[in-house]
Amino acid sequence: SYIRARGSQDMKSGAWLSFLALKTLKEQNIELNKTFTLVYGTDEERTMDDMRYYVSKAGYPAFAFTPDGQFPITAGEKGALMWICRSAYCGSLIYLKGGVQPNVISPYAECEIKGNYVSLVLEKISEYNYDGCCRLEGENTFISINGKAGHASRPEHGENASIYLLRILNDILDDRYLKEIYDTFYDAYGKGADISDGDRLTLNLGIINIADGSTEMFIDCRYPYGTGSDYL
Repeated sequence: SYIRARGSQDMKSGAWLSFLALKTLKEQNIELNKTFTLVYGTDEERTMDDMRYYVSKAGYPAFAFTPDGQFPITAGEKGALMWICRSAYCGSLIYLKGGVQPNVISPYAECEIKGNYVSLVLEKISEYNYDGCCRLEGENTFISINGKAGHASRPEHGENASIYLLRILNDILDDRYLKEIYDTFYDAYGKGADISDGDRLTLNLGIINIADGSTEMFIDCRYPYGTGSDYL
């Protein structure tokens, strides 16, 4: 059997293997003293409302297993929280945008600023050894920064371009609003938001959009067993 599709490793292959495992148990006439139910949900990357609906009708199982981890087993998988933060913005930025998904480390970010900051930006790009460029068009400065995409729960595997860009802006602009955003999310393990739990908790500024006097940010947080969303 072959599976060719987006997400074939996470998690279509695990779903298919679970089906084959139960099919084998049935074909071998192995007697079980418990009822096994195979449940497929399709809204994992958003609200999980399909699972909430299922539980409201079928109730909670005595024990659940999700086949998406590495061998042999993962016990106490991290919880996940995603926030959408919106507010007004009044500053020197014309726009700023970065990121592709809340649970993805931002691979690219760009912005436009009123005024000529090209020389300052190029100095910062060189100082921090970032992959980026800057140009002047008319009286405005355009900046683009490249990062490295990765899963939000594994910050060590990615480079957040939005954070890199905010760091530069924090250095060259007197903008308290942008400084607060950078100071909150600069550390992928929650130090800036004062929710750090060593390297067990992760906090990712996945998407940021500033334009037309407003800001919208999508944030992903993975918290360890024993913490709970109430703590956050």
